[in-house]
Amino acid sequence: MCTLVLAYQVHPQYPLLVAANREEFFDRPTGACQILDADVGAVGGRDLRAGGTWMGVTRDGFFAALTNQRPETAVDEKRASRGALIMELLRQGRDSRSYVQSLHAQEYNPCNLVFGTAEGVHIAYIRDENPEPELVDLTPGVHVLPNGRLNDPAFPAVARATELYQEFAEEDWSGLSLGCQRLLADRTTPAVVPDRNLPFDADVIREISRICVRTPLFGTRSATIVALQKDEVAHYLYCEGPPDQHGFEERLDLFQ
Repeated sequence: MCTLVLAYQVHPQYPLLVAANREEFFDRPTGACQILDADVGAVGGRDLRAGGTWMGVTRDGFFAALTNQRPETAVDEKRASRGALIMELLRQGRDSRSYVQSLHAQEYNPCNLVFGTAEGVHIAYIRDENPEPELVDLTPGVHVLPNGRLNDPAFPAVARATELYQEFAEEDWSGLSLGCQRLLADRTTPAVVPDRNLPFDADVIREISRICVRTPLFGTRSATIVALQKDEVAHYLYCEGPPDQHGFEERLDLFQ
């Protein structure tokens, strides 16, 4: 997952809203939104190659997701699955913070974890240079987690998503959900693309700087919008495919 918007304690009815696009290579096999673990009532898409997930939500209002961090060297296929780590966080639920603190960061390829409930959200940065994950508590407001640190200005999608979200942040569910769908489908090219020393040509760099991404080999594969209240999932919308070309469907039925 590459662009994840978190609106925490912004809306009076929905203390936590998550709107996320998942970017991945088109040849990586993926299962659509489904029940991931019946015991904890976890729902989300499934990575059919490694068996984990990039984002999941449980029936009692706990969620966990990840965005990958581009490593300085090639991905180490011998390291533990990051998607399997999200599955474990979904099983741990409200005990996830202490579980993450016990992890050895070098066992995983670099990534960012975000997890929590309507009552509290945490970010964990897993990096090769740190033996333990770096934990940060989310403050109230609108935040964007890209493939870097929270609200990293080096990613143009951060400023664009924040700007778009402010336009509908206080609307009712109809306006809020439609606004999130438009945000996730946004393909505006940033006027300025920061130099992040990426090994791609200029056209590809401009493309991956958008919120909704499409390149010949890689792009936005699906999107999710989740509204959480205390101890429950108020809304769960899922789009199978790029959100500028496909519609969202309410899938609260999977939590029954």
